[in-house]
Amino acid sequence: MGPHAVRSKSKVRLMKVIGLIGGMSWNSTVVYYQIINESLSQRLGGLHSARLILYSLDFVEIEMAQREDRWDDAADILVKAGIAVKQAGADLLLICTNTMHRVADTVAEKAGLPVLHIADVTGDAIRELGLKRIGLIGTRFIMEEPFYRERLRKLSDIEILVPKEQDITLSIESSMTSSARGGSRLLHAGLALGLSMD
Repeated sequence: MGPHAVRSKSKVRLMKVIGLIGGMSWNSTVVYYQIINESLSQRLGGLHSARLILYSLDFVEIEMAQREDRWDDAADILVKAGIAVKQAGADLLLICTNTMHRVADTVAEKAGLPVLHIADVTGDAIRELGLKRIGLIGTRFIMEEPFYRERLRKLSDIEILVPKEQDITLSIESSMTSSARGGSRLLHAGLALGLSMD
């Protein structure tokens, strides 16, 4: 057996199992799955693919909880998913949507697994690009509440611009439609691969 095979087997042994909490929407979850595997293939070569466990939620339940301001209920749904993938062998969690990172800390604590926070890997990408000022467009929760942008600002020391109040509704409609219909490619999932190995 050649050295490449030995090295390849070593990488397989080191690879962690990623627990994906998806379905918010299923279209964007497909993109996470695709980018994670494409990134891993480019990194390791050959026929490598990611070791992961996917728990796909019914987006209607999550969207209704968001709209009715029932964040504790939404968190409970994700916690149950997190516990399920932990029991199936996951080493860490990746929530396949920006907005539900509002409850990421709760999910990590109650599910008993670390959550790879999307704002953290987004901050890494921003620093690598040398950016000091960015525009943030997403759901109303992302743009109006501090949980995402403040974490991003603290970690990256950047200026974050959000749309003016009159432009937020249009931004929300565009963001939600793009996500639900699979119109966006979420680079963050590929960047998350950096923590999938020891």
